[in-house]
Order: sequence, then C-alpha cells, then structure tokens
Amino acid sequence: MLPIPHTEISQQKPFNDFIGREYRVIGPTYAMYWNDFPDKEKILTVSIASARTKNRFVTKIVPLQVGQRIRIVSAWHYWALIEYIRYYKVSVTDLDSPAGVPIQMDVKSNGIPDPLIYEPISQ
Repeated sequence: MLPIPHTEISQQKPFNDFIGREYRVIGPTYAMYWNDFPDKEKILTVSIASARTKNRFVTKIVPLQVGQRIRIVSAWHYWALIEYIRYYKVSVTDLDSPAGVPIQMDVKSNGIPDPLIYEPISQ
C-alpha cells in the first residue's frame, strides 16, 4: 500500500481564518484512539468526531465533556479516492492522549467546525 501524503493547508482560505480559534464542545463528541494494528498499544492518531467508529484499529473511545475546549492549531488535507479529506490538527483540554500523537478534527471544505457540536469561544 502506498502512503498517502498529508499536506498542510493552514495558509489557504478559508482554513487560515480558523487557525488559533477556540471552541467549546456543546454536543456529543468522541475522541477515538487509532492504533497501529496489530500493535493496539501504539497510538498513531486521535480523531475527534460526533460519530463513533469501533473496529480493530480503534484502541479506545473517550466521550468529550460538554464545555471541554478545543483549539485549532493547523489545517491539513489528503487525497482519498475521489476527494480531499480535510481536517484540523487541534489541542484539547483535559484529554489524556500520548505525547506527540496528533489530534485531528474533521472539517468540511468550508472550514467551519460543525456548529451543532462546537461553539466558538474566540475569533
């Protein structure tokens, strides 16, 4: 299998407008810890999403608490079959994640975090 390169798009519109912004979790959101199967203890990334996925590549799922804060650090994308998948790398308060493991929050092409899940704190 060929590795899929991830490219930083933090300087592109509309994503650059969101870098540095903080959001408060207001809806059901989960942190999924993706592993390097078959080594389930080696966590490669943590993804933040409103839907849960459970399979052999997910070591654990932790629900985020209402009020928990997320800060957008950078924007990225990669090509997947017929479209680009876009996401923000984020920091999350009070989330127990391994040091150096990136935390990702998926986003649509408009760059706006889901307003049913995330409430802006700072602009």
